Amino acid sequence: MVFMSEWFDVIRWVGALYLVYLGVRTLWQLRRRAAGAPPPPHRPGANLYFEGLLVSLSNPKVLLFLGAFLPQFIDPAGDAVWQLSALAVLFVVVLAAVDVAYTLAVARARATLDAARLRLLDGAAGVLLLLGGLALAMVRKP
Repeated sequence: MVFMSEWFDVIRWVGALYLVYLGVRTLWQLRRRAAGAPPPPHRPGANLYFEGLLVSLSNPKVLLFLGAFLPQFIDPAGDAVWQLSALAVLFVVVLAAVDVAYTLAVARARATLDAARLRLLDGAAGVLLLLGGLALAMVRKP
C-alpha cells in the first residue's frame, strides 16, 4: 500500500507540473498575441489527441473510479474479461458522445463571441490552469 501511495504522489507531481506548464503556455501565447505576434502554427489533431490521452491516463481518480465502479456489474458466472471489455467500450462511447456535444456547444459559443471576450476567456483559462497546478502541488498526504 505504501508503494501505491508513493506512485500516486509521483502522478500528482507530474500532473501539477503539467497544469502549470499548460497555464504558463496559455498566458504566454495570450501575451504574444496582445503584442501583435502571429498565432502559433496549427498543431495536427493527432498531437492534440495524444495530449488529451496523456491527461486522461494520468488522472488516478478516473482509474480508481473505474476500478471500483465497473466490477460491480460483472456476473461471476460469466466471462469477466468480455464483460469488463463491453462495459469499458460502452463507457468510452458515452464519454465520446458527451465530449462531442460539449465540443459542438463550445464551437457555437466561440463563433458568437468577439475577440476581446475570447482573449479574456483565454486569460482566465491560463490563470485557472496555473492555479490548479499550484494547488495540486501544495496538497499534502493525509
